Amino acid sequence: MELSGTVSALGAKATKFKIGDAVMGDTADFGFGTFAEYISINEKAVVQKPQTLSFEEAAAIPHASCLALQALRDLGEIKEGQKVLINGGGGGVGTIGLQIAKLYNCEVTGVDSQEKLAMMTSLGFDHVLDYKKVNFTKAGSGTTSSWIVGPTKLPLAT
Repeated sequence: MELSGTVSALGAKATKFKIGDAVMGDTADFGFGTFAEYISINEKAVVQKPQTLSFEEAAAIPHASCLALQALRDLGEIKEGQKVLINGGGGGVGTIGLQIAKLYNCEVTGVDSQEKLAMMTSLGFDHVLDYKKVNFTKAGSGTTSSWIVGPTKLPLAT
């Protein structure tokens, strides 16, 4: 669903880009086709690619970033200084979610498999939990987060 590339043609009503522009985007609301060499897509699905990103880096960002932003800002209504728990902290959404939470000066606990915990600590998680060893949905399990961020927003029983 993620893509990056160079605009090679424009539809009659396209106004945001010109041929040759480097773009990146997410087709989630506009269909499929990102595994193809060329794709015809609504211009609302893409934005200008920052010059500092390679095409490979740009293609890796859009979908996970949007999901992290929706979970923390839109659904979670993140506020300055909160305690946040991110289930799946070692994946794309989790690692971007960490960065967003840190912009709000939050204390962040990440949950994932043992194999990812060292990497998560190196990225800046304040606390990491191995989901195979800790049931983070139970009170007293080692987390004091106000919200669990994952597939849904759940108040944590305390």
